[in-house]
Amino acid sequence: MIPVVFAADEKYVPYLGVALYSLIKNVSLENEYQIFILNTGLSVVQRKRLKQLETENVSINLCDVSELVGGKDIKTGAHFSQATAYRLLIDQLFPEYKKILYLDSDIIVRRDVAELYQTDIGENIFGAVRARLFPFTFEYVPKSLKVDIKDYFNAGILVINVDLFAEYEIGKKGMEMLCQKQYLTADQDVLNILSAGYVEFIDGRWNVEWEHLTGINGVPVIDDTRKGTLEYIQDPYIVHYTSHIKPWAHPEIELAEYFWMYARETFFYEEILFRNFVFQELWNHYLFPWGSVDPHKKVILYGFGNVGHIFYEQIKKTDYCNIIAICDKRRVIGDTLTVPLIHIEDIAGFDFDYIVIAVEQEKIAKEIRSDLQKTGISSDKIVWQNPIR
Repeated sequence: MIPVVFAADEKYVPYLGVALYSLIKNVSLENEYQIFILNTGLSVVQRKRLKQLETENVSINLCDVSELVGGKDIKTGAHFSQATAYRLLIDQLFPEYKKILYLDSDIIVRRDVAELYQTDIGENIFGAVRARLFPFTFEYVPKSLKVDIKDYFNAGILVINVDLFAEYEIGKKGMEMLCQKQYLTADQDVLNILSAGYVEFIDGRWNVEWEHLTGINGVPVIDDTRKGTLEYIQDPYIVHYTSHIKPWAHPEIELAEYFWMYARETFFYEEILFRNFVFQELWNHYLFPWGSVDPHKKVILYGFGNVGHIFYEQIKKTDYCNIIAICDKRRVIGDTLTVPLIHIEDIAGFDFDYIVIAVEQEKIAKEIRSDLQKTGISSDKIVWQNPIR
C-alpha cells in the first residue's frame, strides 16, 4: 500500500484534480495506492469529481480537518493558503503508517510515485529535494532561519518518516510557530528549522521547481549542491509549479505543457479555462498601480466602486499581491467576497503593507489620504495613482 497525502481548498480543486490524474496515469497496476486529501469542507460537486478519479488500484479519501485547525490563526501570507499547513497534522491523522508521501497540489507527476515512496531515507524525518535559490535566500535562510543554505529543502514533495515526525513533535511545534509568526515560505521554513540535520536529500528529479528556469536576468541561481538542476529539467519525474506564477495562467512558460497535456484529459479542463480566461474588458479601462506596490505584499483596497471592482478582479486573476480586506463606507455590498469588508476605523486591527486607494478622481483620493493619515497611517503606506489606462 502506497499512502499519499495532498491538501487543498475549494479554489485549488481543479488543479489538484489534474495533479491526481497525472499521478494515476503513471502508477503501476502491481501496487495499491491510497490517496488522502486534507481539506476543510469541499463542496459536494468538487468532492464528487475528485472521487470519480478513483481506479481499481487507486482509492481517494477526503479528510476534513476542520476540527483540528478550527480557531487557529495560521499565518501564511503571499500566495500560500492555509491548506499548506495541513501537512503538519500527518502524525495525528495517520499514526498507523510508518512512511507517507506528501505532495503539493501544483504539480504534474510523470513517474510512478511508488519509486519515490520506496526511497531509503534512513533514520531521517524527511526525504526531500533542495529548494530553488533566490538571491535573497543566501541571507534569509542562514540569518533568519538558522539553517545552512545547502540544506534548505522544498517542502512540496516529502517522504515522511511518520514515527520520527511524531517523536520530534514536528506537527505540534510547527503549528505553534505558524500561529505565532509569519514566515516567508510559511510551513516550508518551519519544517526546515525543526528537521535540520534529519533530512535525506533525494534525487532532484522528484521535485523540479519550474522557478529553476528563472533567475537574475534569466540566469538560474545554482550553488555547488544544486549542480544537477539544469539536467533535472530535461527529464523531471515531478514538475513542481512553485511561486505565484502558475501554468494555468501562464501557458507560454516552459514546462507548462506538461500541465496542459494532462489537464485536457480531465473533466476539470473547461473549469480551468473559464477561471483563467482574462476577459478583455477587465483591462480596458483601469489598471492596478503595479509599479507602486511590491509583489506578494498584504494590501487593503480602499473603495469598492467601479475602480475597486476592477482592481480586485485583476489581483484575483494574477495573484500579484494579497488583498486582505476591502475598506468601503457601504457596509453591505452585493458581491460575494472572500476577504473582510471593513470601515476606516477597522484598519488599525490589520497587519498590512499598503492601502491602495481605488478611485478615479485625484481630488477624492486626496481626501481619503487625509482621512487615513488622521488615523495614524503612514503616508508611505498609502498608494494612489491615476487608474485610467
